[in-house]
Amino acid sequence: MGIEFLNDDKPDDALFYFKKAIKINPKNETALNEISLCFDLTSKSEEAVSFFSAYIENNPYSYYAWFNLGLSYGRLGMFEKAIDAYDYSIAINEQFSSAYFNKANSLAQLKRYTEAITVYKETLKYEEGDPTTYYYIGECYENSEDYENALINFNKCVKLDQANADGWLAIGICLDSLNRLTEGIHYIKKAIEINPNEAEYWYVFAEVQQKLGFQEEAALAYQRVIELEYPDYDVSLDYSKLMHESGYFTEALGGVIQGRASKKFSGCPLFVLPLRCFAFRVRKQARCYVGICKCLTIGL
Repeated sequence: MGIEFLNDDKPDDALFYFKKAIKINPKNETALNEISLCFDLTSKSEEAVSFFSAYIENNPYSYYAWFNLGLSYGRLGMFEKAIDAYDYSIAINEQFSSAYFNKANSLAQLKRYTEAITVYKETLKYEEGDPTTYYYIGECYENSEDYENALINFNKCVKLDQANADGWLAIGICLDSLNRLTEGIHYIKKAIEINPNEAEYWYVFAEVQQKLGFQEEAALAYQRVIELEYPDYDVSLDYSKLMHESGYFTEALGGVIQGRASKKFSGCPLFVLPLRCFAFRVRKQARCYVGICKCLTIGL
């Protein structure tokens, strides 16, 4: 019954039946994991902590229970407690790769990247090479500004999963950080080929094109980001700045107006000063005057 309700997208009903299954057979590991999933789908992480803590009191050697307690703490942002729970799970079953993997995730959340890398590597001892694990190891090295080792692991990721667009993008970003832009742009293009509707990829592509001096290509990429409604007002500002520096003042003004027109950023003061300046450059005095008044009102 629980599985049927879960398949019908009714996690609350599914949770009720999975709990009944555990009462009938406390050792039912499948039901235990499904309970954790239901708590996640219904955003009941605090209730999940209470449930698994109570379960562990009666079943202290259930490594699945400790693991799911760790997941529940992690969803609440309580990563130290999550790590402790994963450690208990590993102590009971030292070959339980999922506990290593999620412990490493928690360490990475705490920016303890060196420790996270060590634990991710423990994961690889107990499972075949997994592209996601290599990707996260690469991220830890990247966040530690060890770009060479980051590249090694991102390359392992895409070797195992050629369709991993994030992996290709990460290679391009690391090469950019190493001032190897002409190499990096190839990998960024590869990510876009795999997922052409990912605004973040186009944003990175635009920034790299701009660094290389390809202003027209950068402008087209920024326009694509805006079309895809990337949730960051920096895009419109960057595009407008590029147009302004290239002498296209009308386009610069248009970018700012477009950014302010967005429902997300309509009240953002960061658009007001550029709006005033660009309006002046294209001799739209009326809008210029409105911009100046707005700046004075908000104290810019």
